[in-house]
Amino acid sequence: AYKADRAMQMILTDINLATSIPARSATSITLVVPDRDGGGQSETIIYAWDGVAGHPMTRQYNGGTVTTLAENVYQLNFNYLTKTLGP
Repeated sequence: AYKADRAMQMILTDINLATSIPARSATSITLVVPDRDGGGQSETIIYAWDGVAGHPMTRQYNGGTVTTLAENVYQLNFNYLTKTLGP
């Protein structure tokens, strides 16, 4: 369960720092976070699971290599509460 706890903490940290969420579904979320590599540009992070029991949840950073964040995932469902803010 350590790996799942670590993965959840990483996702929550990135969500709390996100400046936008350009894409979201029940099994994936795309986050834009402030510059982390000193390049002067925001970073894009995608967390995803393909919905197949036993497959991994993955993380992709700035369109780079897709890495395994948690193995043997049997259920994942991102739920979203949204609120529209005025100018």
